[in-house]
Amino acid sequence: MDIFASFPDIEQVELASKFLYEFLKSREGLFKPSSELCFTALSLDSNFHEKLKNAHRARDGGALESFCVYFERNMWRMTPQLERMNEVIRSIESENKIMPFVKGQSKHPVWTPRKKSTNPDTTNHIRKLGIPLGTREEIPLVILHKLGSFQHDPVLLKRLDTIFSSNHHTFVSFGSFYAKTSI
Repeated sequence: MDIFASFPDIEQVELASKFLYEFLKSREGLFKPSSELCFTALSLDSNFHEKLKNAHRARDGGALESFCVYFERNMWRMTPQLERMNEVIRSIESENKIMPFVKGQSKHPVWTPRKKSTNPDTTNHIRKLGIPLGTREEIPLVILHKLGSFQHDPVLLKRLDTIFSSNHHTFVSFGSFYAKTSI
């Protein structure tokens, strides 16, 4: 069966989702999303729908396969159970809250230990680290410390390049290594 002949037109999201669902059903492997997830994915992201239409127009099986790999890697963004989390992520992205830290453009007060018994050398060292202070003064924003600085460290950049593909976003959830280990 020629999947392209079965779905000559996928301009509408509903037809495109049926095409995608049928194609994914015919593929080998464990990734078999529901037709609802296919519809949701194409409805939420017009670029996603456009990429599928381009692969379909060209009748390019390789491009369609690449599209499906991308979909599989990014389906968490389209899962209805994660909608609230995705709203928060989109809000952070749209409000440009992270990029100023990554680019070193955000200036926050620097956190220093509040205990009087702290060694002065330790206090100076911590102050030189430049850990930003959060809205609650007792909690430093350690997660933002040197955010984006890997771009200036060739050793760390090489390590990250071997772990993460530069052509795809990677989302890590429930990692036991958060803020504990330097990659």
